Amino acid sequence: DVMTGREVYKGDFSVDKNGITRIATLPEFNGQGIVLITYTVDGGKAMGNHYLYGKAPYKLADYKKWLKKTKLFDVK
Repeated sequence: DVMTGREVYKGDFSVDKNGITRIATLPEFNGQGIVLITYTVDGGKAMGNHYLYGKAPYKLADYKKWLKKTKLFDVK
């Protein structure tokens, strides 16, 4: 959770090609924020994504601030 710095899940997993695997169930979060998702694929390539939590609507300024904290994208 980029808002609190709390690690929500950490572990190893594998997914077959074109497969679907549940690796974790996220807890309910209070307020609004963003969870950073990082993982490594075969060959060691680091990947990332994000998940917004909370009820919409979201303020664009808040979203940009949260996204910047993930360091996934160059946010202006």
